[in-house]
Amino acid sequence: MSGAGASAENTGKQRRHAIGVTLLLAITTAMVYSGVFSGEFVNYDDDVYVSANIHVRQGLSLEGVKWAFTALYASNWHPLTWLSHMLDVQLFGLNPAGHHFTSWLFHVFAALLLFGFLRYATGKTRLSAFVAALFALHPMHVESVAWVAERKDVLSAVFWFAALWAYAFYTRRPGIGRYVMVAVLFALGLMAKPMLVTLPLVLLLLDFWPLERLEMDWRYFARLVAEKLPLFVLSIASVTITVISQREAIAGFNRFDIITRVSNAVVSYCVYIRQAVWPEGLAVFYPYPQHPFPVKAVACALLLVAITAAVVRIGGKRKKYLVMGWFWFLLTLVPVIGIVQIGNQAHADRYTYIPFIGLFIMASWGLKTIFDRLENNNKLIIKIVVVAVILAMIGITRQQVGYWKNDFTLFSHAIAVTKNNYVAYNNLGTFFNRTGQTNDAKAYYQKAIDINPAYGDAHYNLALILRHLGRMDEAIAHYRKALEINPNRLETINNLAVAYILNNQATDAIPLLQKALSLAKAAGDEAKIRELTENLEALK
Repeated sequence: MSGAGASAENTGKQRRHAIGVTLLLAITTAMVYSGVFSGEFVNYDDDVYVSANIHVRQGLSLEGVKWAFTALYASNWHPLTWLSHMLDVQLFGLNPAGHHFTSWLFHVFAALLLFGFLRYATGKTRLSAFVAALFALHPMHVESVAWVAERKDVLSAVFWFAALWAYAFYTRRPGIGRYVMVAVLFALGLMAKPMLVTLPLVLLLLDFWPLERLEMDWRYFARLVAEKLPLFVLSIASVTITVISQREAIAGFNRFDIITRVSNAVVSYCVYIRQAVWPEGLAVFYPYPQHPFPVKAVACALLLVAITAAVVRIGGKRKKYLVMGWFWFLLTLVPVIGIVQIGNQAHADRYTYIPFIGLFIMASWGLKTIFDRLENNNKLIIKIVVVAVILAMIGITRQQVGYWKNDFTLFSHAIAVTKNNYVAYNNLGTFFNRTGQTNDAKAYYQKAIDINPAYGDAHYNLALILRHLGRMDEAIAHYRKALEINPNRLETINNLAVAYILNNQATDAIPLLQKALSLAKAAGDEAKIRELTENLEALK
């Protein structure tokens, strides 16, 4: 056979191999996550994003598209995410299975894009497949797929991987059209989730490995940085919009001081590494530590410094994948590591959806390095390890998907595997209240307040029950506490006003209704504006 013929046959074999791997990856991922279809909407942001969102519930419309692009709702600006939820309502109504189907489909597609990008950039089919399998099947990624409100994770990941693939095309044959494609995909990803702002830095890492564009010349490096300037501009614009939209959600330093935040950030990096290797005790919410942990923070900082030094020394020239993978992990976590604190969580599974890929690359190519150094008889050990890891992940991931079936299974599990989880107690209380078990609901709300007296949602929910029971003075006390914690929450202001009216304190209700009306006008909530206006006129 001629050289050209043998080359063509070899190329055909590689293509068939890649197609086979793609099908196996897609089928396995689809089957492992098939349990999401039986999941309900959960009482944790799913109402904000879909089930109780009046804009999303109307499906796709010109008015809805306008709202998606102009609203800073739920402390976010991510119009493509809103549009994806609206499209789901248009197609499936409020049937949770349809909404889960879309997230499931995006996750499968994201895994295939990751495999395709890595194979194109490195030429390594099996190693790329292992990374994609780790991404697709890791239990830490269940939250991003099974939680309808986290649609932004799977949707943004599709654009992230597509942008990386487009960038690899661009580097092989540079051209304005290919560069514009990278920028467009990046912009779309940012409109799904602003966490993608680190992409220009990741592209510089790709220039180092596997694209091998970086040279030991600062002027050439400067040119590569300059090449990314339009993308950095997009990142800066996204950060600016995000800061504006999340200004009320950002935790003040009076709640978490800077030392506590930095300490938690350092510890969280180590927690994520541990969870990547040993994904045990996963929960929908991890409470922020109640006490300082300086010793643990110092130990974790030293460990991170040691790993970084080792990676740079070992991987600087011969094992570049170590440098690229490690800094991918460190950099992509920066937007959500908690220095700028959004919410009360110490860390979250969903934050690892993109960052873990760096660790997976280190593991995959690292195992290949070990594999190449072993005798033939011992290479079987590595193959067994790879198969065992994948099988273990499949089992744990399927189990983790099951916890997302409904509020009871999700928050009961969170209470079982974490300590002092006031969010889980509160949400489990709401489950019991919804099912008519009022006494249990009260007990869980009170437990949440006992753990965290500054948790406004639990005060608000307990006040609702107390008002229903006619215990108006107690209800007012909890409404006032909730309002003290969250001064601009319209529902709390309105319900406190109603409680005052029912308690024959109408004069106290008027200024509250006026403030609620002002907030409703600012939010453009026409139905609430009419309701509040009628209530105010009735009191005058």
